[in-house]
Amino acid sequence: MDESDNEYTWTTTTTTLTRTCVDRTNTSASTVNCVLIEDTFVVSGSADKTIRKWDMATCGCVAVLEGHENVINRIICTGDFIFSSSYDRTARCWDFESGECLRVFRGHKRGVYPLIFVPSPDDEDQGEGDAQEDEERESNGDILVTGAADCTAIAWSFETAEPLMTFKEHAGAITCMALDPTGKILLTGATDFTVRSWDLKTGESLKVFEGHTSSVVCMTVRSRSVGLYTRCICIRLQCCGALAILRLHNSALFMFTLVIMHLYSSNNMIAKQTINKKKNSKRAATTLHNKVYRTITRHL
Repeated sequence: MDESDNEYTWTTTTTTLTRTCVDRTNTSASTVNCVLIEDTFVVSGSADKTIRKWDMATCGCVAVLEGHENVINRIICTGDFIFSSSYDRTARCWDFESGECLRVFRGHKRGVYPLIFVPSPDDEDQGEGDAQEDEERESNGDILVTGAADCTAIAWSFETAEPLMTFKEHAGAITCMALDPTGKILLTGATDFTVRSWDLKTGESLKVFEGHTSSVVCMTVRSRSVGLYTRCICIRLQCCGALAILRLHNSALFMFTLVIMHLYSSNNMIAKQTINKKKNSKRAATTLHNKVYRTITRHL
């Protein structure tokens, strides 16, 4: 088995390699596409069409979840369940403890990418007005939302694995999704360079956020005292894999932070020294950002 296909755990204080998770019974050499940590376990999804559950204490593989017919793209975990998406055009739900496949969500016409699990509103935590507003969602129970390369997102009933709503105004593959803090507005980012917001209950398209010049690959949603802010990352990669462009809207400082992080990963000692000397100066930060930008553009 190729060592590049193992899972590794590191200590963040010393950057020392502490564990290597490898299944010696698996003789295939396949890329690990996604990893998450739940309790004392690591869960990984691979190009070998399987999901593996690892015990962090022993680094042994304690379960292999099989059923997908193509590469695993994404995995999320709710504690009781693991959800996975795949190029086989399906999403699946697995029991975390037993590894049994409980449900298969079929309906997309191309590969499935991002996943969001939306639990049913809790009556005890809702006010009277909120409970009335969430009546339809309560009747549907828990919801799984999937985004796919067929330019659509689908909201599914967790109980029946049947589609409840289809969101279909994007002109490119949906690569990332997020919910607002209330859990009522769905945001989708796509390769059509846009982010769209939707009413999760009605499926109505609310807004289109335009301005990116390349695919939107990830985003975060932040709630402030006035309005809702979405921070998106638009990334173009060169053939060599070097990061070429980072563009964000509504967040110049966040862009600066991401650029610095990239230079840290490249061990750019000059940039590190400059940061240590000038990190408390707003003017110096602007100057440093310009230096960082020029450094990155030399890699283009």
